[in-house]
Amino acid sequence: MQPYEIFLSPAQLYIAQEGEPAPAIDAVPAGNWVLLGTAGNRNQGEAGVTLSHNQTMVFHSTVGEIGDVKGFRTHEEDLVEVVMEDMSIEVYAKSLNMAGIREVAAASQVAGYKSMGGKMGFDVQTWALLVRVPVSSYGDGLNSQWLYPKVVDFGNKKIVLDAKGTAVGLDFKFKALADPNAASEAERFFIFSEQTAMALP
Repeated sequence: MQPYEIFLSPAQLYIAQEGEPAPAIDAVPAGNWVLLGTAGNRNQGEAGVTLSHNQTMVFHSTVGEIGDVKGFRTHEEDLVEVVMEDMSIEVYAKSLNMAGIREVAAASQVAGYKSMGGKMGFDVQTWALLVRVPVSSYGDGLNSQWLYPKVVDFGNKKIVLDAKGTAVGLDFKFKALADPNAASEAERFFIFSEQTAMALP
């Protein structure tokens, strides 16, 4: 619905192994791409997904000028944040550095269960992350997406179990790392794409 350039849409998050290519912009992500959350954005907290493009700059002046004459960017940071209200062990394991899951099948007088260890260790799991929304500045029925070729999750997990009607949430805070295999310097942190038209028959 017009005006198309105003985005009002929840997002779906997909993760895959680092370096996974983006799916076609008009296709449902499949193959190695896995939806984050058992029910996708129906498991996200009400704040939804937040994308941040942060920067640190320093400014320089000269003796002959009373104001700054030049700015230097010394750091940039791209973040994707979401709280997943999903305590399935598959999502919990992803939030804890891809902890290994062990499954025990039910047997005679033995309950079936899944378990995992909680130590994350020194090595940090890297992912590819895809943020997909079913909106575009160019018309109805089109998609937009952000591809982050290499991210780490540095969100701190705090499990609160109460009787106040509060859903347990897992805080994911993905930080983009520079992709050494990027096609260009501009694509080292993320690539944003907007669909402009439907595919021709």
